[in-house]
Amino acid sequence: MITIDGLTTRDRDDALSFQKADNGTSAVLGIHITDVVSTLGDLPLLDSVLKWCRERGASAYRDGTSTPMLPTHLSHDIASLNADGKSRPCVSLFLHLSLSHQKGSVWTVDRYEHACTRVHVVENITYDEFCGTSETSATWKRLRETLAALSGVADSEGQVAWAMMEYNTHFARVVLDATAGTGADASLLRVQHDALKNASLAKTAYGHFTSPLRRYADLHNQFVILSLLSTRSSQSENTRSALEREDVDMLNRRMTTLRQFHTRYLVMDLAHRCMERPLDVTAQIDLPRDDEER
Repeated sequence: MITIDGLTTRDRDDALSFQKADNGTSAVLGIHITDVVSTLGDLPLLDSVLKWCRERGASAYRDGTSTPMLPTHLSHDIASLNADGKSRPCVSLFLHLSLSHQKGSVWTVDRYEHACTRVHVVENITYDEFCGTSETSATWKRLRETLAALSGVADSEGQVAWAMMEYNTHFARVVLDATAGTGADASLLRVQHDALKNASLAKTAYGHFTSPLRRYADLHNQFVILSLLSTRSSQSENTRSALEREDVDMLNRRMTTLRQFHTRYLVMDLAHRCMERPLDVTAQIDLPRDDEER
């Protein structure tokens, strides 16, 4: 079980695991997201913590530093998937794989399985370390090769991003299927019912679930997942009532506004840097329209 992040990352939302069968023709890829909702259920002053999260909306990053959405002791320690010998609760997705010789000996996904788990991370590594060869264990090398085959992406950041998209797509389908015709899916933040406009993703349903430490939308959506998985007994009454009181339409508007603010802040910061120290920059910046959900 490992996490793969940037060099300065301290709020570790996600971890990956990989287990290959002895016969070499089947394997299980695990994608594990820290269960922040259950962790919050054990905390005093819950309303104050959630108010803190709502006001920030998301963690902010600049110049290698961060302003976390959650209080630091939560985002960097208690709920972060650190390799410190402790086990932590997670909401996990398992991809059951088989080696298809008909398609040229490539891995294919046979089925998906999700569960509430406890995980013990053994190593926190960077994207660069995951790309390494001699320093990487045989298990993680097989994981890297499998992710490359499944995603069609060579770089480690792209491979991890693919795994997170698989998780987001799966749970969007789970929630939308479970709430079809009930109107309950309206309780989700930033979930799309139609195919994404980004054709490269080609997903028919998509939501935001993989960053509950960093984005309030993901934290709220994790609560919805756990409710559907009938694990409410693991959440305190305070956590449930606080999250169920949310005005989702208002929060969706706030998430969009905050995302636009962070994007524009980064653009202005780049502009000021260029004024202070002229640079030749080739870039494409897409700003969403106010009425467009991405």
